[in-house]
Amino acid sequence: MEKNIQKILNIETSGKNLSLALASFSLERDTFNLKAECALEVGQRHSSILKESCEFLLEKCSWNKKEITHLGVSTGPGSFTGLRVGIAFARALAQSLKIPLIGIPAFEILAKAVSFKPCAKLILIDTIGNELFAGFFKNGSSSPQEPYKIFSLPELYKKMEKIPKMIVMGEGFLRHEKEIKSHFKEKILMISREEHFPQAKFLAECVYKKIKNSKVSNFSWKKVVPFYLRPPLAVERLTRILTLDVGKGKIL
Repeated sequence: MEKNIQKILNIETSGKNLSLALASFSLERDTFNLKAECALEVGQRHSSILKESCEFLLEKCSWNKKEITHLGVSTGPGSFTGLRVGIAFARALAQSLKIPLIGIPAFEILAKAVSFKPCAKLILIDTIGNELFAGFFKNGSSSPQEPYKIFSLPELYKKMEKIPKMIVMGEGFLRHEKEIKSHFKEKILMISREEHFPQAKFLAECVYKKIKNSKVSNFSWKKVVPFYLRPPLAVERLTRILTLDVGKGKIL
C-alpha cells in the first residue's frame, strides 16, 4: 500500500437502497479520491447481499480487506431493519480489523450531496403515519441549524413559511411531494431524483471531514449505534397498550 494513503469502506443502508463506496485519502496532502461506488435497490434484503456486495467492490478496486484503514456507516434515521444490518456489519468488521468506525447521520449525508448549491436545505426522512423526520440546514452549511425533530405536515408548513427559497429533499419529500409542492411551489428548488436518497460517496466525504477534524479511536465502533429519533413501531404500540392498561387499573 502506498505510504500515507488511507482507505475507507463506506456503507449506507438506511433506506430501500444499498449504497457502497470506496475512497482513499491522505491527510498530509489533504487529498480525497472516490475510487468506486455501487447502489442496488434491495428493499429489506440488506442482510442477504451486504457482505457479497462489499467483497465485489473491493475486488473491483483490487483492494484487500486488510488494506481498509477506516469504515464509514450511515446511522439513520431510516429503515430499522436496514440500519441494524448495516451498523452491525460495520461494527463487527471494525472490531475484527481493529480500525476506526465513523457513524454519520443520514441528514448530513443528504446535505453533503447539495452542499455546493447556495440556498437553505430542508431534509425530510420518511417515518410512519403523516409525520416526518426533519433537518434544517442554512445556506452553505453541512451542519444542522437546530436539532433534528419529528414534525407533522401542518407543523412543518409553519416552519417552511419563514424560509424564502429552499431545496427540499429526501424520501419523506418524495412521499408527500405533490402536497408540499402545491403549498410551496415557488419556494422549492428542484434537484435530481437520485439526490433524494443517501449515497455512500457523500458519506465518504463526511467521514473524511470528520477524520480531518478530530482523532478517531480504533474502538470508536463501540459508540456507533442507530440514530432512530423514535422507537420502533412495535415498541410504540406496546408502550401505548401498556399505558392504556395501566390507566384502566390493569397490570400485565
